[in-house]
Amino acid sequence: MNDLQTRPQAQAPVAGVAVPARKKSLAREYIEAIVIAVLLAMVIRQFAVQAFTIPSGSMMDTLLIGDYILVNKFLYGSEIPFTDRHLPGLRAPERGDVIVFKYPADESRDFIKRIIAVGGDTIQVRDNRDNSQDSRYWGFVKRPKIRGKAFLIYWSWDGERHWLRWRRLGHYLP
Repeated sequence: MNDLQTRPQAQAPVAGVAVPARKKSLAREYIEAIVIAVLLAMVIRQFAVQAFTIPSGSMMDTLLIGDYILVNKFLYGSEIPFTDRHLPGLRAPERGDVIVFKYPADESRDFIKRIIAVGGDTIQVRDNRDNSQDSRYWGFVKRPKIRGKAFLIYWSWDGERHWLRWRRLGHYLP
């Protein structure tokens, strides 16, 4: 008997016959799906769209207390994590845009306001909202502090009457 006859032979797959693949456990499949979903959500939130809630009436009638909005973060250029630097944007902020930005007096808080002027504009202050915190109190908002442009009210809840504001759902912001 020669050496080739004593060794066991590996069988080659036969054409048309499926070789059973090793199955993942159900727990592993769920864990992988959850990890991928969380990572995808974090990337989308950081670079594309983020949800915010309106806690005060300073933007009435455009935004009401209890409105939930989506903010486009890539329009002006998404913020690079842990820096004040931004990726290139599609356009610069313009007069009339409703933006979310880091509150200058406390950058851990976010504020939402409408842009009334951009670099080079001359403005006249006529106080139509004396109770609103705005640039009269803390100065200009620097470009790196802008998080994005509000574009959609996706949910609106009237907390006083405990009622959903149906007409505001899906309302696009100018």
